[in-house]
This record gives sequence, structure tokens and C-alpha cells, in this order.
Amino acid sequence: MERHELTSEGKLLVGVLVAFVAIALLGALDLVSDLREGTTVGHVIAEGGVLVVGMIGAVFMARRLMGIVRSERAAREAALGLAERLKASEAEAARWRDEARDLLQGLGIIVTEFGTISG
Repeated sequence: MERHELTSEGKLLVGVLVAFVAIALLGALDLVSDLREGTTVGHVIAEGGVLVVGMIGAVFMARRLMGIVRSERAAREAALGLAERLKASEAEAARWRDEARDLLQGLGIIVTEFGTISG
């Protein structure tokens, strides 16, 4: 399996994703603890809001990270395709260069012989 290096944007998004997951987990733990001890409805709603915001943030960041990974994969494939095309173009240029050199040498021989014949 290919190892992917994260860009600085990817690293930032991973950090934010981890933060949102941590917020959601801590909110859930606090909510469970508060429910066991007995708490007010307002506190449960506030803790539930923290949990929901953490989960939404985590989902958003995970989707964004998946998009970045897909973009990176597509860019890598495009770069490989371009590298292959460059290699083919370089080979074709070398072939044309060799053919032009051979033709110029042949032309030089003809010009030399023509000069010898007419001179």
C-alpha cells in the first residue's frame, strides 16, 4: 500500500478533526456522568449541544480530508501520466535529432561530392 504524505493543509485538517472528535468524546463522557448524577434539563441540552457540534465538526473535517486525499491521488496520477508523456516526447525528440543529423551528414556528403564534380 502506498504511503501518503500529508500537506500542511492536510495536517491542519487532521489536527482539527482530532480536536472535534476529542470535544465530542469529552462532551459525551460529561453528559453520561451528569445524567448518572442527576442534572438540570438546561445542562443536558448544553452538553448535548457541545456533543452535536463536536460530531458535526468531526464529520465535516473527515469529509474535507477525504476530498484532499482524492485530489492528491488524482494529482499524483496526472503527474505520472505527464511524466510518461514527457519521457515519450524526449525519446521522439532524440529520434528526430538523430534522423536530422543523419540527413545533414548525407546532405554534406552530397554537397562535397557536387563541389568535387563541378569544380
